[in-house]
Amino acid sequence: MRHTIKTVGLLLLISLSLSARNQTERFGKIKKADFSITECPIDPAAKAFYFFDKGECDFSLGNAFAITLERHLRIKILDVDALDQGTFNFRFFVNDNAPDYELYNIKAQTYNLTDGDISISSLHKDSIYYHKENKHTQLVSFSMPDVKAGSIIEVVYHIKTSQLNKILPWQFQYDIPVLHSTYYVEFPEFYNYRMYPYGSIPFSVSQISDEEFATTSDNTKMKYLTENIEYEAKNIPAVSPEDDRPLSDISSKIVFELTRIEDLPEVFYKSITHAKPFSIIFQNTHIPNWKDVNDFFRASQDFGYHLEQAEGLAPIITKIKEQSADSLTQIYTAYNAIKAAIKWNETNSCFACQSTTQSLKTGSGNSADINLSLVALLRQMGYNASPVVLSTVDNGYLRKHNPSAAPFNYVIVACAYRGSLLLMDASDIVSSINALPARCLNGEGLLIDETSSRWISIVNILQ
Repeated sequence: MRHTIKTVGLLLLISLSLSARNQTERFGKIKKADFSITECPIDPAAKAFYFFDKGECDFSLGNAFAITLERHLRIKILDVDALDQGTFNFRFFVNDNAPDYELYNIKAQTYNLTDGDISISSLHKDSIYYHKENKHTQLVSFSMPDVKAGSIIEVVYHIKTSQLNKILPWQFQYDIPVLHSTYYVEFPEFYNYRMYPYGSIPFSVSQISDEEFATTSDNTKMKYLTENIEYEAKNIPAVSPEDDRPLSDISSKIVFELTRIEDLPEVFYKSITHAKPFSIIFQNTHIPNWKDVNDFFRASQDFGYHLEQAEGLAPIITKIKEQSADSLTQIYTAYNAIKAAIKWNETNSCFACQSTTQSLKTGSGNSADINLSLVALLRQMGYNASPVVLSTVDNGYLRKHNPSAAPFNYVIVACAYRGSLLLMDASDIVSSINALPARCLNGEGLLIDETSSRWISIVNILQ
């Protein structure tokens, strides 16, 4: 069966050539005339703008298919207020001690016009910082050298992942204007994706079919068809900022969902049987779903295991039961006991960083340390309590069409009581039961259960 791309929700302009891709901008080829530009051609008030932003995403075959993105961008700095455009941050989800994505081959330069000549300041490897924020999050960051008003910044980097449900989305729109944005994706015939556009920026689509030849890691030859698609937009205005919403929520972009895996050839299976770990094989032959995400959280040492192994709660339980036999009173007392015993260290996470015993001993912990301890306490008291993972307002909206644990950054508590759910966040000192802090009110959360997960509303719970 031929590979297809389905498009949802926006009328697109279709052409039959990939002419924009052929107009390749070469790294380091800067024109002196670009330094004479003193304002953005499409927005005189802009403090910086992209000359271009180009991405090329393809599937490479080794032990199994992997997705590689190459991004090449060039920015003109017009004002000192835009110097922060020279800082780049990448945050990756870490699974089984390895990030979902690998960032590599970073090449970056700042250009300035000095005494009539173009001077070049290159980014050095030791200026790229890798920081493991916690067991499940890695931050990679760098700042361009010698950036000033009038500078031109140019960056090329590559990102690779073996998780085929995670084609990187493409963002057309930023907080500064973009003159030209293109995203070229090469889809193998075996994987079918649906493309979802967000925002109001129109873009064109160019599409052609081609043949690819690949050699697997065991030197097996393989031929397959590809659908090569380029998404292109021009003269894109800066996005209008909104309070408390991240740029990724309000900008125009496209995201992709893996919807079907066609029959893979026998030669492919012979190749991937040599792949290690097994997860690589699984990722190439299985479409993730929310049950997989539920199972991941339940199996995690810092989530599900943490709930089962919670210790040090017996004295609290005894005290609560001595005070009252009323169920609702006991739930409220348990909630207030954890809130008083463990203070929030202002770190958001859906994974605990220490045991319940350590949290009670130190009196401090992240949001997961606190709320997973509350789930464990309520369960040990005999109540049907479950963790609910969510994405906070400043972390962005969840896209339910792409099942993954990566977008979640927070966990709250749901406790069943008389046919309804009581929602709690014991990390917030001023909140109460069914009155979550504003940072949590971001649509829906995923309730993690013993058998399966389900989505619950966490919007307007005060009403």
